[in-house]
Amino acid sequence: MTGLTPVPESFSDAPAPGERIDFYQYWRTIKKHRRAILGIVLLATLFSVLVAYTIAPVYKSAVTLLIDVNPTKVISIEEVYGANLANREYLESQYEILRSRTLIERVAASLALARHPEFRPDGARPWYARWLGADAPEAPREDRPLAPQEQEHVVRSVRDRLTIEPVRRTQLVRIGFEAYDPKLAAEVANAVAQAYIESNLEGRVQITQKASEWLAERIDGMQTKLADSEKALKEYVAQQPLSAFESLPEVLSHPTIQRLKQAEAEVQRKISEISRQYGPAHPKMIAARTELETVQTNIRREMRTITDSLAAESGADRTGGGRKDMRADTASPLQKTTQLHTLQREVVANRQLYNLFLDRIKETRLLGDIHTANARVIDPALPALAPIKPRKTLIVGISVLVASFLALMLAFLLDYLENTLKTATDVELKLGLPTVGILPDLAAKSMGNARIASPAKGFVQDNHSSFAEAVRTLRTGVMLSALDEPHKIVLVTSSVSGEGKTTVAMNLALALGHLERSTLLIDADMRRPSVGSNWGLPPETPGLSDLVAGAAPEQQCFHKTKEGLDILPSGTIPPNPLELLSSRRFAELLRQLSSRYSRIVIDSAPVNEVSDALVLSTLASAVLLVTKADATPHQVVNGALKRLRATRAPIIGVVLNQVDIAKLAKWDSYGGYPSYYGPHGYAQGSGGEKRAQSSG
Repeated sequence: MTGLTPVPESFSDAPAPGERIDFYQYWRTIKKHRRAILGIVLLATLFSVLVAYTIAPVYKSAVTLLIDVNPTKVISIEEVYGANLANREYLESQYEILRSRTLIERVAASLALARHPEFRPDGARPWYARWLGADAPEAPREDRPLAPQEQEHVVRSVRDRLTIEPVRRTQLVRIGFEAYDPKLAAEVANAVAQAYIESNLEGRVQITQKASEWLAERIDGMQTKLADSEKALKEYVAQQPLSAFESLPEVLSHPTIQRLKQAEAEVQRKISEISRQYGPAHPKMIAARTELETVQTNIRREMRTITDSLAAESGADRTGGGRKDMRADTASPLQKTTQLHTLQREVVANRQLYNLFLDRIKETRLLGDIHTANARVIDPALPALAPIKPRKTLIVGISVLVASFLALMLAFLLDYLENTLKTATDVELKLGLPTVGILPDLAAKSMGNARIASPAKGFVQDNHSSFAEAVRTLRTGVMLSALDEPHKIVLVTSSVSGEGKTTVAMNLALALGHLERSTLLIDADMRRPSVGSNWGLPPETPGLSDLVAGAAPEQQCFHKTKEGLDILPSGTIPPNPLELLSSRRFAELLRQLSSRYSRIVIDSAPVNEVSDALVLSTLASAVLLVTKADATPHQVVNGALKRLRATRAPIIGVVLNQVDIAKLAKWDSYGGYPSYYGPHGYAQGSGGEKRAQSSG
């Protein structure tokens, strides 16, 4: 088995941040901030419940209205309206009419909504005003006219609460209205539907009345024009000979004439067939011609009868001056016939137009009496039994979800912004070094270390405590870091002061002294020495500086503790400790001591404050960097590591000091802290020390 080698540059086995998704790290973050997360969620829940149950409930009622795009046609009056009802644009137009300002003002006036508390400009109190019991403002007096802004507020309020919901693929539309009073919601919805129906009826009646008035004005002129055209026709007919009537449509279209004309055509066809077989003198030919003459005679006689009747109707006199005037007329028969036909067509056209307008005016007057509408109520609105909002469960649920999300985001943000080292994982991820040891915080009451009076000698004060077990683990880590070539000189330092490096150095030396009796602890922190004082030595006691300078013999500088550990205190503080530590005499002394002792532990000054540790790191075989948990920013520790690596210091790892194990175990149980360092964990009873000794 080969020992662990130092990692001078970085901890190569640690995964780089962002290299993979660490779901357990997310879970650790959640557990770490679970109190804050639960607190935020609880506050959000309480606030949402308070708001949800103090908001006034809103009720909604809806009336179902049928808008018929193809109403029953009592009469054909489509031309009067000029609108094509059978199209989608018509329905869309009706929806806009339902939202129109004119219709809303009509509803507001009919229900006196301006004086209702819900529609006053200062009547919409917020939920907290109702919760605090603030009185609603008084309604305006009925005798006072509404101001324009009050009227506008009512219209806007009604329009905002009004919903028009067409039922898909039908001609139905649901008119809904929301209000704090369920009865008011139903009344407004029904009033809107009724106002729409009445408005539609009034519009149709108005159009009908206007059409009737226009038709009445036009029909008088048409009647006069018809009378004039009939008079002109009669006068012209009275001046013409009877032959002129034979070409009239009344004559040609007479049933008797048409029957005789048909008989004439039949006889002529018969003559044509007989002529193919017989000559003109044949009896059959003679009989056929006789028959043709008879038919033609009958035609002329019937024409005279019909023309005599027409002449009598038009006032023509077959005798007297009339005939003389006709004989004096020099116009050709064709011209006379054309003029006659023109006058006759004018009479027919005027009569048809007059009859059409007469029919239309009758229809419009009848429509005005019928009062038909294109809409009707299918289901009236009824007061709602339950409010539609606030949806209290939904409000609380959404609030809890949003609060949970925000709390989680805040937890991850705080964790991201957290720049201290709390766990071994933090050390590995942020420093790139392994964690050689974790020492618990003796101030934590939950650790069961009441018998340890001084942390500097906690290892020997209570050998069965969790602190002693942590020191043994640190000792094991140092020893296993180099099995083939054990670290003779172990330098203990920190990035800044106050991180407990002296405590770590003293306890590590005591733990090594339990296994290897020839162990020496050197206090090389000559600026703030504390090793000697922890063992009760006076400040003027000779030590390292005196030994290097030759100011005191070796016997006066080394001291044996009752625990069997040799210590070399700092001695007299020199004016320039760095010069002493970088001298050849100090290096030679350290070389001699390494041959006499199996282990030498050196307590050095902080790296970022002075350069003593940098000089000592060149003489040490292993360097331990102590950092205080949840206190020192990792940027500061990285700065110290950067300085040590510049001197190629043999850094074997980091000691995480003063860790609140009980607190850490609540959200980082993955590290196994409760099992080994908790008050009910390892090293309980008399057998604990034996197990610890065997593990070292």
